[in-house]
Amino acid sequence: MYARLQLAKHSLLPSAAFQDTAVWTGSSGAVRLLEVQGAYQGGHYALSAHPNVPAPKNPADSRHVVTLSKLSDSEYRWDTTVDFAVGTVRPNDIASVLSRLVTAGEGRSADEVRAELASFAPRTSAALGTAFSLDSVVPTHLADGSTLPLPIPADRFTTSSTTIDGTPATVLQRRDRTLAAVVWVEDGTVTVVAGSSDPAELVSIARGLR
Repeated sequence: MYARLQLAKHSLLPSAAFQDTAVWTGSSGAVRLLEVQGAYQGGHYALSAHPNVPAPKNPADSRHVVTLSKLSDSEYRWDTTVDFAVGTVRPNDIASVLSRLVTAGEGRSADEVRAELASFAPRTSAALGTAFSLDSVVPTHLADGSTLPLPIPADRFTTSSTTIDGTPATVLQRRDRTLAAVVWVEDGTVTVVAGSSDPAELVSIARGLR
């Protein structure tokens, strides 16, 4: 798709995309609009750009809207909205899944967390499993007795525990040593210090944030 290639090419040079009328399905003053409709057709997922894309109706239908606004001669703003039809579901059911996702790690091991999520939403787990694999969950037990579940790809990261001024923290490092991070929660606030530095250096930086 021409529009997609041009948006990717000029994402950091929006003035060029703004002036290319072939990219957009509509415009109004200082705003350019691209609407894309997605649907499963003939065994494939098809995307087509055209004006006035309707709200998605059937499961797997989608509507993608990208707008580029010219705020001044040297300032632009990108906005993107994506709507998906996922089938019939009650608001309380969505709330239950999100709540269970957040609280599943309370006092449980990594294996127990995965089993809990799979048993509570088996079809959702199976569908998401075709897109990615949650091969490791690191339950970080916090000072207030709660648990922060961290989904970490075990084949790419190692984990260890430390403390930041007495608060339990988790240290992550990519196995190729290109990235490391320190994660901890204090008074309900999640703090992450990350970078390409050695984990010990990041821990030292984290302890010096006070």
